[in-house]
Amino acid sequence: MEEKFILVNLHEKKSKDIATVMSNETARKILDFLTDKENISPSELSKKLDIPINTITHALKLLEQEGFIIRADHAWSEKGKKVFLYSLTKKMILIVPKGYDWKESLKKILPLALIGAALSLALRIYSYTQKTAMSAESMVSEKSLALESLVTDTTQEVTVNPFTLPEQAWLYTIALTIAFILILFIIDLRRKRK
Repeated sequence: MEEKFILVNLHEKKSKDIATVMSNETARKILDFLTDKENISPSELSKKLDIPINTITHALKLLEQEGFIIRADHAWSEKGKKVFLYSLTKKMILIVPKGYDWKESLKKILPLALIGAALSLALRIYSYTQKTAMSAESMVSEKSLALESLVTDTTQEVTVNPFTLPEQAWLYTIALTIAFILILFIIDLRRKRK
């Protein structure tokens, strides 16, 4: 399974390599271009960005070495040569202080993340079922009101569920969970610095 993040501390060689890549203007232009496109060949990048192909291939090599892009596919040129197509890897870069035990922090935060995910999933399911039930009830009450108005001229009271949630309650739960995780992470970082 491929990792979704690149974890470095400022004293590793990898952090210097990442800084070198990020200071390369061509590499930044390629990353920016690849946010909207996938499976792009070096020659297409050269044409779209108006940068010489040698400069593009050098920047692609640097980006691939540091894990920012991957060879997602390949195609064949008119001359029958295999050409690699590049895409972003969609990884986060996490920079941590020297000697920081990130695995221990993740163990502390993981239960909160799982509880938050389970709660937001439960709220999402509840809001979906509530929405479905409300739409079914409204259809039934509209038809019964129409039938009743034909028979008598009395008005019918509509009952409302007293426990209704906003439709986006599950999103609020995710946001709160992320906020709590960040707060715990910051507290843990400060505690380890002392």
